[in-house]
Amino acid sequence: MEGINDELIAEVDKNETTLEDLISKFADASKDQNRIIHRFMKSNKRLMTENEEQKNELTELKQQIDANLSKEASNLTKKQKVHNDAQSQLSEREFRLVEAGRTIQHMKKEIEHKEQKINRLDTNLSKLNKENQELRTRIETYCREMESLQRKTDSFEKERNELQRRIDSWIAQKNSADIATVCIVVKIQMYAAVKKELCDKMMTELEGMLSTHLALMHTPINVEKHKEPPPDSTVPLIVICFNASRLGTDVNQAIHNIDRSRTIAVVVLHHKEHHALPNHPSENLLIGSEYKHIGAIVDIAYLTTKGIYPCDMNEKSLDRLVNFISSYA
Repeated sequence: MEGINDELIAEVDKNETTLEDLISKFADASKDQNRIIHRFMKSNKRLMTENEEQKNELTELKQQIDANLSKEASNLTKKQKVHNDAQSQLSEREFRLVEAGRTIQHMKKEIEHKEQKINRLDTNLSKLNKENQELRTRIETYCREMESLQRKTDSFEKERNELQRRIDSWIAQKNSADIATVCIVVKIQMYAAVKKELCDKMMTELEGMLSTHLALMHTPINVEKHKEPPPDSTVPLIVICFNASRLGTDVNQAIHNIDRSRTIAVVVLHHKEHHALPNHPSENLLIGSEYKHIGAIVDIAYLTTKGIYPCDMNEKSLDRLVNFISSYA
């Protein structure tokens, strides 16, 4: 029994020792475990902090990615719109280019057609230029011949007028000498309101023509030329009027200071070529009451270089003046 107890005690002691070793190891293990747990908790806290930071970074990164994606999407949309617009414009330009190409082809055909017409016109123009040059040469030759003929005509005209004046003067002198003893000399007055050298020339030329015509009728005349209205109202008066503006105005100015109780004849002088003379006599145009006292209104055509030149109007007017003067003989 004692041996069994000793063994049991010994075993108990051994077990106690083992237990103590186990408790010591357990305590050491607990300490190690605590250290491990502490390190684990510390590591876990650090990991949690890092995880939180990474999570925040991830959130920020995600936000940046979302923002970038949104921006890229917006840019892509804009680029797509620009691309679509560019594509649309390109299509429109291509259409316009096609239309422009057709127009160019049409214009090329028209240009070719017009060039052909221009070539034909150039050919015709060359012919016309040649013909025009020939005509110009002929015209220049004719002009020189006409100028030569005109100079000869003017010379002949001057000689004719001078001869006519001499003949008229001779006839007038002869007739005056023949009938001076039996005929009564008719006194005539001439008056021009415009004091110009041309007035004296026209009155002198008109006097010569009237003297010649009346001498053939054996009616000698004595002409007095006045630059102021003559006072004697019993003598027939011929008033010279230059038609420079309106007919009525010119005639009214010419007879303005003349007594209306006397009978007068108005000679309207027209400085015009034969082809430009008026179609209607002045007396048909002056029909107002202020012209009733005028015994005769006649038109005389003249040129500065030729004086009173021969024409139908002048012949008729001289006949009217001769009749006007003859009524006083």
